[in-house]
Amino acid sequence: MIASYDGGVLFPVPALSGKDEAVLTGIEQMRRDLRHVLQSRPAKWALGLRKFLTADAVAASNAIEGFRVSTIDVQDLIDGEKDVEVSDENREETLAYQRMMTYVQTLHDVTDFAYSKGLVNARTPMTLSMPYPDAVG
Repeated sequence: MIASYDGGVLFPVPALSGKDEAVLTGIEQMRRDLRHVLQSRPAKWALGLRKFLTADAVAASNAIEGFRVSTIDVQDLIDGEKDVEVSDENREETLAYQRMMTYVQTLHDVTDFAYSKGLVNARTPMTLSMPYPDAVG
């Protein structure tokens, strides 16, 4: 189980096969290798990579939801650029998703964090840029 609230499971996770475990082990090794490489590079280089990867992840996720904003435009929006040629809706959704992703990333080492219906309901209006009554229910 990933998490539970009120005795129920948010998302059940199937048992992993040996192949799944091997892939996860390989990914974890790549993360360790990348961490080692980044520690030996100038901070400016690592910051640029982090910003690009964040922007690319936001652009890809938003594309799934139907919001088409290029990685470069997402990077400019995150950097606070005002002259980015995207619709107001795409701008708002992109920045809302980036805020949510940043929030979730800050939770990686919170030992007493728990998913809950309250958490989801509280975050939904901010993420969707909607007035509260229309966002949940």
